[in-house]
Amino acid sequence: MTQLAKLLASLRQNPQNVLFADLKKVCDHYFGESRQSGSSHHVYRTPWPGDPRVNIQRGKDGKAKSYQVRQYWRQSRNWRALAMVNHEHYTYRVTWSEEDSEFVGLCAEFPSLSHLAESRAATLDGIVELVRDGCRRYGCE
Repeated sequence: MTQLAKLLASLRQNPQNVLFADLKKVCDHYFGESRQSGSSHHVYRTPWPGDPRVNIQRGKDGKAKSYQVRQYWRQSRNWRALAMVNHEHYTYRVTWSEEDSEFVGLCAEFPSLSHLAESRAATLDGIVELVRDGCRRYGCE
């Protein structure tokens, strides 16, 4: 079982006893970097309509607030529903990265995913495979 899978299991089993750092790792993985992190709140943007954010905050004793863990689960259900669409129906982009001296592949619906390769074709194949793998792993296809 991967570290992420273990974190997800602990979030699901006991939302009242989740370390803030663990919830932040999970949110960073699925939603990308938080758009606000200078205060006590970390706010994550989500790719679907409606209330497009997940807001988490460190509680007492370094724990996440349980209502915010439940908020994450509500939003992750939206993510799983979005991911049930065929992986070929997502929006992919390939651009050149001067910093990495390679092409970088991105998926608009999954901002935390990227793939680097030396050619455009390999980059596109790589990011599509990452999304396909994520969909398989989380029961989307």
